[in-house]
Amino acid sequence: MKKLFCVILVALFLLSAASCGIFNKKEPTTAPQQESDVSVDTTAAPETTVPTGETTDPTEEPAAARELTADIANRYLGITDALSQRFGVGEISDNGSWLKGLAFIKLLDLDGDGVEELICAYENPDREVFPYVNEFAVYGPDSDEPLFDPQPVCNFGNGDAPGMGFMTKDGRVYLEYYDGSIEIRYSHLENGVLVTDIKYEEAEDFENGTVKAWLNGEEQAYETAYAALQAFEAGGSKEEIEFFAYNGAGSLEQVLRDTDLTLNRLEGLGMTGI
Repeated sequence: MKKLFCVILVALFLLSAASCGIFNKKEPTTAPQQESDVSVDTTAAPETTVPTGETTDPTEEPAAARELTADIANRYLGITDALSQRFGVGEISDNGSWLKGLAFIKLLDLDGDGVEELICAYENPDREVFPYVNEFAVYGPDSDEPLFDPQPVCNFGNGDAPGMGFMTKDGRVYLEYYDGSIEIRYSHLENGVLVTDIKYEEAEDFENGTVKAWLNGEEQAYETAYAALQAFEAGGSKEEIEFFAYNGAGSLEQVLRDTDLTLNRLEGLGMTGI
């Protein structure tokens, strides 16, 4: 009788334990050991922000923090209107050799914050040079004033025409400035300030029949300084726009067409907010 009573007690205990989940606990739908095998980057954007089928580099800052909005587009249009009234509408000279007026307008994200800056090049008669596009200014989304003092356009040298240059490398856009082969400078935009990344200069030493060179203001052997410049440019993608048609320069008509496309995009954004 005692044995039967003990069996009944054991059976009741087993039934109670089962109902409390002691012996039949469910496994989670995602196995915990999978989480421990993957290092989680807590700085990356939440997974729900990444569209299906797309990937993102967790080391990059999210560019969606800002974007080119209708308000910014209208601000930029106001700037281009004021420049064209001051310097004239972009056009090709009567002899077909150079660009005049506000002939170059481009949008580029120069500081990597997700909003494209407005780059304008025009013919400023106050500069004591030939009457072609000779100056450029860069505008940000928050002011009608240029981010820094307007600069002279490049003189690429070696028979190339005056113009503007850009280099894209490792996700960053650099302004490329040439003063012939005498000075070559690359700069990027940071907090509205133009920061020089590398500056190369050279000059003929006629007395010794050699070439002197400076890297970031310090004199160095020509081979050393020039190698540093080449290393900085390596792997970069260049775009050079020329404002004077000679010695194989690019099409002046294409520069004006590209400018019109930029204006059309700004007008579309300003009217529709798309």
